This record gives sequence, C-alpha cells and structure tokens, in this order.
Amino acid sequence: MLKCRDYYVKELLDAKGNLPYFRDVAHRVGGVLSLKYVEEYPHSHNTVLIPVLRAGSAFEKSFLKRVFPSPRLCYIATKRDCQTLKPEVLYKEWKDYEKADTAIILEPMLATGGTMLTVINEINDCFEPKQIVVISVFVSKQAEESIRDKATIIALSKGHDLNEKGYILIPDPYDPKKVTTLDFGDQYCGTRSH
Repeated sequence: MLKCRDYYVKELLDAKGNLPYFRDVAHRVGGVLSLKYVEEYPHSHNTVLIPVLRAGSAFEKSFLKRVFPSPRLCYIATKRDCQTLKPEVLYKEWKDYEKADTAIILEPMLATGGTMLTVINEINDCFEPKQIVVISVFVSKQAEESIRDKATIIALSKGHDLNEKGYILIPDPYDPKKVTTLDFGDQYCGTRSH
C-alpha cells in the first residue's frame, strides 16, 4: 500500500465537481502510480501502454515520462451497459502490431472487472504479452478476484464494495461513515456525474 494513500483518496473525493482541481489531483496520482510501477518494474523493454478511454488518459503523460525505454502507445474505448453491467468495445487503436513483452493498462476504476477482462482479452489476442499490469486508483473486491490470474494490479486503494448499480463505494479515509461513489472519467472530463 502506498504511504500517501489516504491523502490522495481524500483529495480525489474533495475534488469532485471541481474540474481543474480534480485534474490536478488525478495527474499527481498518476505520478505516484507511475513511480510505483517503475520501482517494481525498472526495465520495461518492448512495452505497450494502453489507456482505457476516457479516464485512463489521466495517467498517460506520467507513464510516458517514467517508463523507459519509451513504450508504444495504443488506445481502447469501452462502454459499460448501465442495466447489464456488460462491457462493449467501442474503439481500439491497433491492428497488426508486433508482439509486446509487457502491456500496461491505465484504468482508474475497476468496479465489476468485466470491462478489464474484455480489455485483457483484446490485448492478449493482439500483443500476446508475457505480463499485463493494470494501473488503477480504486479497485473493488470483485474486480480483484476476477482478474487476479490474468494481470498484476498496482492501485492506490483496493478491496472496495460495490453498490447495486455496480459503482465502487469509497469511504472517506478520515470519516469512514461517509461513503460515496466516483465516476473518474466524468470527473476528469467535466461531463455528467451520476
């Protein structure tokens, strides 16, 4: 667990609804997570970096600055059906790319794990990586369980429960009775909030 976890969790929750502040905190969290990745994997040769659009783009620059040699950059966009919670791939920017030793997936929220399983399958079909590392801020127990054997997770905060709509329940680290949800993509992009 990261030493500054509670501080950044609290800052992200406090930044809800304040676009410039949320983006600033998101970028700093991306920096912390990229440093954690580099500590664990100091030499990432033949790496592909894959932000899951929209939210994953928040960490892109931090990883491009710190992962050496520079990784290839590809994108994937997914959408989760609000009723069934099943994911659908809307867009992916790769076709006949060469294989990769490591795939780094940037996805700040891992709720049910369904979207990440879909993304991992797409990546395996194309790149056949030897290892997959998922970078996230908040991870539910369900998501951890569902992708445990398919990828390594580096996260700011794990072990969260889900509400009936499939959103991660995030307790305030300084007042655990206060629990909220967060749509990282909406907050980062300044679009609607649930």
